[in-house]
Amino acid sequence: MRACKISFHEILKVPQPENQRIGWNLSPWLAEGRKLATFLRTGVKQHYGNRSEKLAEFDLQPFRGRKSQATPPPEKRPGKQPDPEKAE
Repeated sequence: MRACKISFHEILKVPQPENQRIGWNLSPWLAEGRKLATFLRTGVKQHYGNRSEKLAEFDLQPFRGRKSQATPPPEKRPGKQPDPEKAE
């Protein structure tokens, strides 16, 4: 496959119908490229494990666990306090 190097300015110089035709011709290739990239990312994660720091070499973020959410102590609500005389 040959590499295609076209600048953005060169694309803008192309007449609109031609530009649309180029887009339609590239569309299947872009979809195939996205599928291939997803396949490769998944394969790297399966090979090294999703927690491995080796994934950083492939620009993938390793799973480092969830941040623990500390439960705050229950807040005391200002307002009515129970009457100790009525509790009996």
